[in-house]
Amino acid sequence: MLPAPPPDVHAIALAVYHEARGEPFQCQLLVASVVINRMEARNKTAHGVIAEPGQFKWYGKRKVKDKKSFQQSVAVAKKAWANPEISPYHYFHKGKRGGFRCGDQVFMIAYKK
Repeated sequence: MLPAPPPDVHAIALAVYHEARGEPFQCQLLVASVVINRMEARNKTAHGVIAEPGQFKWYGKRKVKDKKSFQQSVAVAKKAWANPEISPYHYFHKGKRGGFRCGDQVFMIAYKK
């Protein structure tokens, strides 16, 4: 895969920052992987995936306040982009039910209500 254009890396990093800041590194990597998997499945940019209605509630509302955590999120996004086959997951949520649990997140290949 070609190097990510800066906007994709930035958008993936924002998702990691807002969804998994404070989670273990592996869990942050899985969040980044979800965005990348959706990009490939839906033929969209990272921003296009994140901006989809109802997908990321923080989108357009929150700002980065912790620069150190955001730098970590950028490193996670770059690692995930360089290794796009990290996981098969396309969905995640904070909860107790579902697929693979990592930190406070539950990751799933397919969404089930």
